[in-house]
Parts: sequence; structure tokens; C-alpha cells
Amino acid sequence: MQVIGIEISESGFRCGRIQNTEKPEFIKLKQFSADKKGLKALESWLDECCSKDHRSVVLSIVVEDENGVALAWRFHELGYEIAPQTYGFLRTALARNRERRTVAELLAQKGVTTTMRWHPLTKAQLDLRNALIEHENARIGCLQNQAKNENFQKNAIDFLSQLTRNASEIHANRMIEQETKIRELMKNSEFKKTNELLMTIPGMNELAAATLTYVLSSYPSETPDKFARLLHLHDGSKISHENYRMPELRLARNELFNLAMSTALDLPGISDMLDRMSDSGKSEKTIYMALAHKYARMVHAIATKNQSYRG
Repeated sequence: MQVIGIEISESGFRCGRIQNTEKPEFIKLKQFSADKKGLKALESWLDECCSKDHRSVVLSIVVEDENGVALAWRFHELGYEIAPQTYGFLRTALARNRERRTVAELLAQKGVTTTMRWHPLTKAQLDLRNALIEHENARIGCLQNQAKNENFQKNAIDFLSQLTRNASEIHANRMIEQETKIRELMKNSEFKKTNELLMTIPGMNELAAATLTYVLSSYPSETPDKFARLLHLHDGSKISHENYRMPELRLARNELFNLAMSTALDLPGISDMLDRMSDSGKSEKTIYMALAHKYARMVHAIATKNQSYRG
């Protein structure tokens, strides 16, 4: 098995290659121009590396922007395995880079250890993602206009207050439209079964279930803990994460925190857990983090076992 890290930039593609994944050792660096000729040369080089056996190579690429997704899609269509990486990983890796390794080499190194594989989203997944994000944007717009309205009222500017109220109503109508669209999308067989299972969890609401159903189908995780880590629900992570670039994951994370803050205290283990953490002097944020983590593990277990909540 070989792992090849591909760095995408305006100047072209830089490729770091690791041949022996048992004892990872960087063996080669290649660079190709950012045009059709360079892309063809890259494809030919990859064919040489794997002797045209595309399943024997894993390509490690950052797939958080359009360029990364387009390249990942191209190689996915050719039969390569794609190990998706994030800008967050790159930023951390570069900050800790004591050996002055190239970005391509760091990507290749990460590709050796990652177990996640990239797969393109279906039309149903894309439609649901867009509807969820549009609903969230409308909700944020309502909150922003409400804050403006309160400020205008303090200054007794009736005309501006009316304008802000009108804007809030527009956002509220957009939210209602998106909620209707989300309900329709959740009737799709691709999501319906998982969504129905998640709705059996006490305290779960339709928007949270739809969001989590989308994430479970689009970002498959092998274990409940990996699912929680995908949403940054683990020790040391922060409730607000500035560089969390994927809005659907951020939305799912927020929904889990909302569930944690309104959780039913009679859920098995929840009340005892809250008492233990409160008695040990844990902060409110830490307690909500733990509850959100517990919800994430519960959601993953229910979805993967295809069993409704049993208490």
C-alpha cells in the first residue's frame, strides 16, 4: 500500500509519497503545473506509482474547498481511495513541524493513520445539507434583526424599528419554508429509517434529528467515539471553534449542545452524571460538553444498530 499526499495551490500540485505504510518513510516529492497538461502528467505519474492498480494507492487530499472536492471527485471516479483531510489538521501540523517537512509530505503522513474515506454526496444529501444551512442562516438573521430592533427601540427610531421587524419576518418566513422542505426531504428512503430511529430519543426534535441523520449518512464513523470526535465533542475542545469550516458539522454540534442544555433529567444515567460533575466542581460548559458527547454516542449507537431508543 502506498499513500500519496497531494497539496493543491495556484502554482500547481505537489505530491508527497510514502511507499511502506508499516514503517512510514517519505521517499519522493513530485510537482506538476496547475493546468490540464499538469493534471494529465499527475495522473500518468500516479498510474506509474501503482502499476495501474488504483486500489493499491490512497490519495490524501484536503477536501474542504471546491478545488479539493473537484480533484477528489476526479480521482474517485478513476477508482482511487481518498483519505480526506482538513485545513485544521494542516494548520496544527505546520505549527508543530520541527523537521521542515513539506505540506505534501505532512498530508501523506496523515493519510497513513487516518481511517476515514471520502465519498461524494448524493443529490438527496446535498439538497438536505443546503436546506439545513439555509434554515440556520435564516435563524441567525432573525436573531441579528431582533438585536438591531432592540437597539433601535432604545433610541426611539420607529421607522428603523419597523424596517428591522419587516426583515425579521422575512427571515422567519424563510425558516418556515426550509422547515417544510426539510420534512419533505426526510421522507426520502435514504434518510427516513435513521431519522425515525433518532426521533425515538427523548428530547429529540425534528431539526436536530434531520441534521444528525445527514451527518451520519455523509460522514460515516466506525465508532461512537469517532463520531463524537468528528463533531469536536471530546476533552479539550471548545464550544465555539473559530476555524470549523464545515457548516453542517458545526450545525450538528450546536444541535447536540441544545439537546444537552434541555435534556430530560430522567434519562438513564443523566441525572447521576450531572450530580457527579456538579459535586466535583465542573464548569457549566464542561458539563454541557459531556452531555453533548453522551448524546452523540447514543445517536451513533442507535443509527448503526438500527434499534430505537429503549431507555
